[in-house]
Amino acid sequence: MPAPQILTYRDTIEAATDFLSGNSSSAAQGDIRRGIHAAYREIGDAFSWSFLHKQGRVPLKALESTGTVAYDHTGGDNERQLTLTPDDDETWPSWAVEATVRVGSIPCRVESRVSDTVLTLDVVLNPGIDVATGASFQIYPTCYTLPHDFQRLEQPWGEDTWRFGENITRDELLALDRFRDTTGGIRRFAIGEVADLQGSLGLYIHPASDADETLDFMYRRQPRQMRFSGYDLADTVGTIDVTAASSAVTGTDTTFAAKMVGSVLRIGSDGTNIPSGLDGLYPFDDERIIASRASDTTITLDTAVSTSQSGVKYCVSDPIDLHPAAYNAFLACVNKYLAVSRNMKHKGEMVALFEDALMKARGADRRVTQRRVAGRPTVHAVRLADYPMGTDVE
Repeated sequence: MPAPQILTYRDTIEAATDFLSGNSSSAAQGDIRRGIHAAYREIGDAFSWSFLHKQGRVPLKALESTGTVAYDHTGGDNERQLTLTPDDDETWPSWAVEATVRVGSIPCRVESRVSDTVLTLDVVLNPGIDVATGASFQIYPTCYTLPHDFQRLEQPWGEDTWRFGENITRDELLALDRFRDTTGGIRRFAIGEVADLQGSLGLYIHPASDADETLDFMYRRQPRQMRFSGYDLADTVGTIDVTAASSAVTGTDTTFAAKMVGSVLRIGSDGTNIPSGLDGLYPFDDERIIASRASDTTITLDTAVSTSQSGVKYCVSDPIDLHPAAYNAFLACVNKYLAVSRNMKHKGEMVALFEDALMKARGADRRVTQRRVAGRPTVHAVRLADYPMGTDVE
């Protein structure tokens, strides 16, 4: 099955090395890799690329409040212990860890779930004093962790509405949570850091959901992280065997890693030369994405290969997670970083070349060529006889 050619981390290193060599500058791998990663981040943020938009989903949990509680601030079986007295057979929900529990009118943060009926509360966000048995409570998720590649929310929508409240700040949402203990349809939301989960973002909502339901949203994702350069020993060590019409790969003396799933495998045509891109000295025979890894010597590809090979060299390298329309702009951005970091005399020209390539890439990212007309939309005249029938108005 034919597959589109993919620009890889290794291809980019080769291009950057050629750029530096042609400018009488040593090709230091550290500088090159730093420049590539910097350019990768910049090109991803330079435009609202259509290929970086993705659909996500979080499962909303309904607020629970059946039963009563007692709070022992200190000296009991557990410090800051909140004990549930069920009306029937209620238990603390499985998602109670780091949830918000409102004890009476005071919102608190859960630190741990000790058992079905015992929680411990946060060292700071707790009632501060004992609360007698029989107190009312509400428990609901503090926030919903967003996908690891989340960058910016485009538009959320619930199961029964395509509009999802108003975006406000975390400060405003905390104030609402402190003073309004309502539940129901979500009217406010905010995006913020997730406590104790460095670098992750979460969705905060108000009021708490009154039903278990899904929330879908479109978001701007980050490009896939690059790890495997194609130049390190583990990326090319040993040889592989593949069979036509099969997606299985068997290695000899290989060290395939679990984190290679999603990376590009390029299959060579001999047992000596590491395969390059189609514009390199040793073009690959086949190129596929690694779908799964079973062991150091066994992996499975996303699709079957087209020809059989035995005892051939290979290369594993991460893909540049951009559409081909942005490849030239990305490579120009790498050159710009290298020229600026080394204070090359023609660095201004490299900046200008990048800006030109970026403008062309933005134009190429337009996927639909439907005609657009400036001004007010066209008004179509409709005959009175064609209007829908309704109740007569006197």
